[in-house]
Amino acid sequence: MLLLANFPKAKAAFILKNLPEQTAEQATKEESWMGCRPLLPDSLPVICQAQNHDKIFFALGHQHLVLTQGAITGKLIGQLVTKEKTAIDVRAFYISRFN
Repeated sequence: MLLLANFPKAKAAFILKNLPEQTAEQATKEESWMGCRPLLPDSLPVICQAQNHDKIFFALGHQHLVLTQGAITGKLIGQLVTKEKTAIDVRAFYISRFN
């Protein structure tokens, strides 16, 4: 709990150091914002080649898991682009599942 008690002060110090245009009042204001996360109805990402377009590939809809799923998604997209056998069966991630 001790670490969390100092978090607002540490956050304010970081903001003032790295964003000099901010005032001390703005840096200590208890407000935060986070952008929307892409979410698909079945909670699975889309990882596939576009139908009828051999140079368009999709890798989207990872929600808040993009940091943990990004590496394998990149590997899978690379395999799709180079027409290699993918490390896993990606049919469950095709965008056509929404048709």
